[in-house]
Amino acid sequence: MRRSIHVLVALAALGTHPSLWARPQTPTATPTATPTATPTAPAPDEAALQAELAALDEEFEAAQRAFYDKLGELYAPFENTDPSEEESAELERKVKELYAQDPSKSFAPRFAALAKKAPATLVSATAWLRVVNLRIDDEALVKDAVSALLAGHLERAELSELASTLGYTQLPQEFVRSALDTLRAKSPHPSVRAAATLSLAHVLVRSDVAQAKELYRELIAKFAALEASWGGSYGDVATRALFELERLQIGMLAPDFEASDENDVKFKVSDYRGKVVVLDFWGFW
Repeated sequence: MRRSIHVLVALAALGTHPSLWARPQTPTATPTATPTATPTAPAPDEAALQAELAALDEEFEAAQRAFYDKLGELYAPFENTDPSEEESAELERKVKELYAQDPSKSFAPRFAALAKKAPATLVSATAWLRVVNLRIDDEALVKDAVSALLAGHLERAELSELASTLGYTQLPQEFVRSALDTLRAKSPHPSVRAAATLSLAHVLVRSDVAQAKELYRELIAKFAALEASWGGSYGDVATRALFELERLQIGMLAPDFEASDENDVKFKVSDYRGKVVVLDFWGFW
C-alpha cells in the first residue's frame, strides 16, 4: 500500500499569531483504510480426492468388464465356425448397438468433473489422463483434457503417458503436433521429452518422412539409453524405425536373412532372388 505523507509547513510571526505558540494544536491522525483479507479457498483434501478417484476407477473397470463379457457372448457362437451372411449382418448390428453403450463414453465426463475439483493436484492430472486414454470420440472434451494438462501439470513426470498416447488419438494432427512440441520444449523430464519426440516422429512419418527420420536420430543422440515405459530403450525403438524407413520400403531390395521352413529346412531369402516370394510372418500374442 502506498502511503502519501503530507507535510504542511506554516511560517508565521509568533508575535502576530500568539495562539499558534501559546496553545499548540494536537495533530489529528489521518484515517487509513484497513485492508480486508481475501478469503482463500480451503486446501483440497488429497486423501478424499484419491479415494474418489480410486472408487471411480473401480466402477469403470467393473463396467468395462461387463461390456467385454457381453461382447464375448456375441462372438462365442462363432468361435469354431464362420457365420453365415445373415448371421454376420445380425452380429454386426448387435455389436454396433453394444458399442453405443461403451462405458468409456459415460465415464469420461465423470473423470473430467473430478479433475476440475482441484486443478493443481495429482488427482486432477490423473483424471485428465484418464479422459485422454479412454479415446472417446468427444473431440472437445479430449482437447480440454490435453489443454488442462499442458497448462497446469507440465512439470509432472506423469505426462510421459500423455506424450505416448497423443499420437494414437483422433485429434487433428496440427493440435497433436502443437501439444507434442510443447512437451518436447518445456517438460523438465527426459522421459516426457523422449516420449513426445517418439510420438511426433510416428505422427510425421505419414506426412514428412525426412523430418520423422531427424526425430528418430535425435532420439538416438539424446535418449538412446533411456528406458521406455513399455520396456526396451528409445534408442532401440528409433534404430528399428529408421531401418524400416531406409531399408524396408516398397521397391527396395529386401534385406537377406536366414530362416527355417515348415520342414525345418534352412533357407535364405537370397536363394529366391529373381522370383516372386511371399513371406508370411505370424505369431500369437
